[in-house]
Formats: sequence, structure tokens, C-alpha cells
Amino acid sequence: MIDATEYIEALPEIAFPPQGTLTRSVGLLLEATGPHLPVGSLAMVRDGATSATCEVVGFQDDRLLLLAIDETRQLSLGSEVAPVHLTFKVGSW
Repeated sequence: MIDATEYIEALPEIAFPPQGTLTRSVGLLLEATGPHLPVGSLAMVRDGATSATCEVVGFQDDRLLLLAIDETRQLSLGSEVAPVHLTFKVGSW
């Protein structure tokens, strides 16, 4: 039998981004629990194959207020909310 310990230890640590859930939707304004994001940051709301990009525009109690940039018709309560991390490279390619 093969000892897989060495291979398992060589695997990189996997860190999942903090996630929250969609709790309310009124037009393009969405309300969600966590993750803790500052105003102006982007979040992705996913429900199966449907997703919408949103911007954090404020807070109410312990909830994020998100303004949808994309269509939100196919999203439902309980959809996953996760931060969007964008990176840009400036300078020589």
C-alpha cells in the first residue's frame, strides 16, 4: 500500500473566503448577512448558475446593504454572498 502522508502534507492550505447569505431583496437593493466588507467594495451573489455583482452601499444593524449592478430576478433568499477580489497589474508586462 502507498503511504500518502507525504503527498497530503505537500498540498497547499485552502482558505475559503468569508461568505454570507441574502436575506432581503427590494428591487436592486439587496440585504445580506456578512461577510464584513467596507462601503464601496464588491460582492458576488450566487444562486446555482445565476449570479449578480453588487456594490456595498451601506449597513443596517448587522447587515450589508448591496446595490445590484447586474440583473437580480433569478436570485432567491438564502443565496450565497461572497467578496469579489480584483487585482490589477500596472507597469511592464
